[in-house]
Amino acid sequence: MLPKEEKLDPRVKRTRQLLEQSFMGLLEEKSFQSITVQDIADRATVNRATFYAHFEDKFALFDHVIHETFKQALKSKLTDSCKFSLDNLKLLILAVCEYLAHLNSHCTAADKEFRPFIEMQVQKQLYEFILRWVISLEPGEEPTTPEITASVMSWAIFGIGVRWSQNGVSQTEEEMANQVLTLIDGGMSRAFLRDNSVLAIAQ
Repeated sequence: MLPKEEKLDPRVKRTRQLLEQSFMGLLEEKSFQSITVQDIADRATVNRATFYAHFEDKFALFDHVIHETFKQALKSKLTDSCKFSLDNLKLLILAVCEYLAHLNSHCTAADKEFRPFIEMQVQKQLYEFILRWVISLEPGEEPTTPEITASVMSWAIFGIGVRWSQNGVSQTEEEMANQVLTLIDGGMSRAFLRDNSVLAIAQ
């Protein structure tokens, strides 16, 4: 249940991909602050007017890149048609941890100030993703709304992912994901499944 792909003209899509690749390549070489729109356009072999036809400024491109890279991280673990299950929830946790770990390893000291912005965008997408799952479940006995449940789950997963990626805890991703699943399973069972079993959800 991943977000639907935006319908784009193939030429528009190619240009955006060039700008994204140019931007990502530049980030490997220098800080975000030192990158200019002209740098991005030159690397992508387009002019500034073409850049501004697609993005308002480099911050808009930055936001777009975060959105797209995290979406691809989710797609690497989950299919478009996947439904809620413990197995899929575990894959989601692993995808978040791997993305945040990659982000942490590629975030330069000069760009640390942008990390909260990046993480905010990731958490927002994670919440929206989980909310679509939760809405499809049958309400249980607890007076909990899908929005509250999705918010609690997304912040729990995101918070653990940040801690794991930044602090280098001794647990493996797998061990950490299993502990998070145990905690979430109990709450989800009471709030959204009358038979108290998340495992009863169709795979």
